[in-house]
Amino acid sequence: MPIDINLLRADRGGCPEAVREAQRKRFKADGDRLVDEVIRLDTLLREGLTRSQELQFQLKTLQKEVIAEKKKQKLPCTAELAEAQKLHGQLKRLESETSTWASDRDATLKLLGNVLDPSVPCSDSEEHNEVMAVWPPAELPPCSVSSFTPPSSGARGQHDDLLWRIGGYDPDRGTKVAGSRGFFLEDVGVLLNQALLNFGLAFLRQRGYKAIQPPYMMRKELMADLAQLSDFNDQLYKVSKGDSPGDGDKYLIATSEQPLCALHAKELLDVETLPRRYAGLSSCFRTELGKAGKENRGIFRVHQFEKVEQFCITDGDLSTSQQMLSEMLETAQDFYKALGIPHRVVKVVSGELNDAAVMKFDLEGWFAGQGVYRELVSCSNCTDFQSRALDIRTRSERAKEKPRFVHLLNATLVAAGRCLCCLLETYQTSTGVRVPDALVPFMGLDFMPFVRPSRCVAAPSAAPRQVPCEPSDGFLEDLDQKLLHQPYVNGFDLSALDLQTLQQLEQRQWNDSSRYPNLHRWMEHVKSFPRTVWDGFGFKKATMADEAVEIGRGGRPGGSKPWQGDGKTREGSDFEEGQVRKVEATDGAVGGCRNARTRGPDPGGRSSWLLVVLKAYWIPSSAETKHRSQNIPEINRLYETVFNQLTERYYNKTKWPSDYAVAQALGQNEALFLILYKELYYRHIYARLNPVSFEDRVGSWKNYTQLLDLMIENLSDGEDLGIALPAQWLWDILDEFVYHYQTYSTYCHKTAKMQKDKEVKELRDNPGIFETTKVLNYLHQLVRYSLIEEWLVNPDGGNGQGAAFTDEPTRLIGYFALMQLLRMHSLLGDYRLAMETIESIDFRAEVPLFYRIPACHVTVFYYLGFAYMMMRRYVDASRTFSDILVFLSKISAVNSLSYQYDQMLKKQDQMYVLLLICNALCPQPLDESLEKPIREKHADKQMRLQQGVEACFEDLFSYACPKFVAASMPDLDNLDNFNANEAHQRQLHLFLQEVRQQQALPTIGSYMKLYTSLQTSKLAQLCEMDGEGLRDQLMCVMHKTRQLVHQKEGTPLDGVLQPCGEVEFYLDGDMVHINAQKPQRPHADVFLEHIVKFQDILKRADRLQKGGAAA
Repeated sequence: MPIDINLLRADRGGCPEAVREAQRKRFKADGDRLVDEVIRLDTLLREGLTRSQELQFQLKTLQKEVIAEKKKQKLPCTAELAEAQKLHGQLKRLESETSTWASDRDATLKLLGNVLDPSVPCSDSEEHNEVMAVWPPAELPPCSVSSFTPPSSGARGQHDDLLWRIGGYDPDRGTKVAGSRGFFLEDVGVLLNQALLNFGLAFLRQRGYKAIQPPYMMRKELMADLAQLSDFNDQLYKVSKGDSPGDGDKYLIATSEQPLCALHAKELLDVETLPRRYAGLSSCFRTELGKAGKENRGIFRVHQFEKVEQFCITDGDLSTSQQMLSEMLETAQDFYKALGIPHRVVKVVSGELNDAAVMKFDLEGWFAGQGVYRELVSCSNCTDFQSRALDIRTRSERAKEKPRFVHLLNATLVAAGRCLCCLLETYQTSTGVRVPDALVPFMGLDFMPFVRPSRCVAAPSAAPRQVPCEPSDGFLEDLDQKLLHQPYVNGFDLSALDLQTLQQLEQRQWNDSSRYPNLHRWMEHVKSFPRTVWDGFGFKKATMADEAVEIGRGGRPGGSKPWQGDGKTREGSDFEEGQVRKVEATDGAVGGCRNARTRGPDPGGRSSWLLVVLKAYWIPSSAETKHRSQNIPEINRLYETVFNQLTERYYNKTKWPSDYAVAQALGQNEALFLILYKELYYRHIYARLNPVSFEDRVGSWKNYTQLLDLMIENLSDGEDLGIALPAQWLWDILDEFVYHYQTYSTYCHKTAKMQKDKEVKELRDNPGIFETTKVLNYLHQLVRYSLIEEWLVNPDGGNGQGAAFTDEPTRLIGYFALMQLLRMHSLLGDYRLAMETIESIDFRAEVPLFYRIPACHVTVFYYLGFAYMMMRRYVDASRTFSDILVFLSKISAVNSLSYQYDQMLKKQDQMYVLLLICNALCPQPLDESLEKPIREKHADKQMRLQQGVEACFEDLFSYACPKFVAASMPDLDNLDNFNANEAHQRQLHLFLQEVRQQQALPTIGSYMKLYTSLQTSKLAQLCEMDGEGLRDQLMCVMHKTRQLVHQKEGTPLDGVLQPCGEVEFYLDGDMVHINAQKPQRPHADVFLEHIVKFQDILKRADRLQKGGAAA
């Protein structure tokens, strides 16, 4: 199961460091060494193959051109024969070495794990699995909402004893016959086992899955392509045949995933037949070595069990396979909801993933008798890891396109033994076990009574934990989540069960901050109360004021305070003592998950301190706007640095505190503060917590409308913007607004394609969310009321108009709205209108406004260059991309400090690709500083583009183009022939149509370069065309080689029509007259131009020096 070797080849666009990082996250002790070894062997192999080809060429040349000729002439050739023998020996040795290098490289490559999804939690302990969902969502632990009724004895039965008491299995005779963990299922045990399997198959068939029962044995060579080396000893049973140990070796399958993976080995699958959904039913056989200490009572972990498996095949697109992963996980959740089993979904940590998976979710069922969650389902996306070993690819619709490896995904639906155990503990009563309603039709009975007394089995090392006598891990996890999502800001409001649990934890001085950070945080928080309050658990009496007084006096564990110094945050930034105390008192509510191990300055307080600083600095009133605008540099530092650091530390994979908690902490009347806080809150969700829920999308839209309505209302009344924010923040507000619109449009079209009833209903019920006309209207109103276009035309005028002429935030928000209109119209495919929106911007200004924000600078030039390219103005597009790429190469060290550096790097790479496309369609000289990175990173792409490979044009365009959106939302009442990707395909079709027309030009031009004049009939003969066809082509050539070229003055749309091809010609009757010599600039002009530029630089340096001296 190898990864793609090109991932380790930097010259092929790979990133070896990403593979190394993946092995580190998997906690492979020798990961770096393995990667280095693969690279070394691959380098030797490639060099050896190149050398082998050279030797073969030398040998062939020597034999055919020297030895053969001498033999014909009957001349002696002893020396040549000796040289040929020497070359043959070298070639044979080299072939042996390359064969060894290839086998060693491939063997080492198989030891590397797949590249992980960025969202996978990094840890080597399953205790750090990230909880994604809990069902049913209730305040009490899941056992309280299940159908559990305690037996008359008062003790909760566990699955092994319950199965025995209903007469469902015989473990003793099973052990006698099969050894350790053997068992006989009997009577109702058999019925329940089969009912689960039959219900699972019926459940999947209703969802479009094809039932399939695979062979239970696999050939060794196929199993080797699928199983990790460790699995051969720890998991798999070997079956041998014949006298020789290696004669006909086979392995029993550990899961139906293994034979289903091999079902299409070495096959080409039609893209139209994907995705394929299989419901695999099989017995599974596992040795379960290395599982000592795990749950092994009853039939929970045994050597043989039956299972229904989901197995899906998608095309090689990661977004498609991740969507399928979500669908498979949802199917599993719906199955266990139908059975009424309380459960939770966790995202598995990196150290617990197998080598093939890039991401895995586990569904853990609540075992009510034990009070714990245990794994029932594993759901993994293995991308092309397994299909690459088995050579399963998709057949492309285009003959020239190389087939892609498919993506393979697997998910348990029901492992009958484990699910049976969970059902028994969930549905037990004092007289027997109820049958879930969903299984009654498959069993023929609805109750399984106890038919024999409890069996005396060896007790586990510790008695089953019960709440509240001994809180279980599951209950503590629920309470921990409750304390995260429902912080007790205005005092504690505990249930009786919560109260008893906290009492016991206090009595035994409980401390487990790593697993339950929120519970630990609140335990420490309550300890800061007066002792009488803690002893009596009078939480309602401990108001926030009491708490503030106590903490303000230093009443924290260990005497630590969240503030150091004399009550000032920075020099010249005084806060009232009450404000400081309020921050200290509420740091638990708004500071998130504190690292409870930290002593000294409290990191949770840093988050609260940031909120109060923002409140004090940028919640403006008309009398304070000028004063608070002086603090913008400090706010900018907090915004670009502190916020990101705190988020990375405490909220990397979780939501920020809710706006409710912040409102309670800082006052509900601060509407603008909460709007801006929620803008950052939703932006964090979009950036780190994919997939974004529909509720969060709606919340983001409503919050942006409130913020923009407030801005527009202020501006329309003739006032300033009224919000003193850094320029970067103002840019990000509008940039994220358009990004959320773009992602919502994509979400709507994907939902329409999937046609899921719940999601489609949500779209129907919310028709106005991120509507295109509303988004455009907001941006146009900002431009209109900010008077930015008037200011750009005459910055020194205004005559008391205000707005952009007097207020910098107003000027910036209007200017950035123009940039986003350029982006919006480009996304919609209206490139002329996109360029008309920025016609008032002077790109020749010494320091344009977009220079202040690097991301804005990149955005403007990216969309401007792309619009030029789609309007067939390749000269202007090449110039635009070249200018920004040269500029970025000069300031790369400065941009690397920006928190948006990764995004700018991606845009930079996209612009390199677009520059290559423009240069292939209309060759232009490139700046020397751009030629080196193009040679190093894009040499193969450049060569394929110059060869006119259409598939290369298509792939590069799809990579580098914007993510186009449709102007209107899908027609939800007519989805029969809906195409979710129509916007992109329309622009791609237009582009490829232009490429095809351009491909005929080099052929005609190459012939015309050979002549100064020739007859059309002769040229037609050379081009293998008829006369009329040639004339049409010549007119096309003349049209395509003449473009509008901007002359460094006027608007971006202005230009002069100029010939841009390598050949100029005109028709005179039946004659073609050619001028193949393009006018060259005199060398004197080039030198003079550079001298003038140098003199200008010296003058500007002198002015700066004089200005510094005067200051």
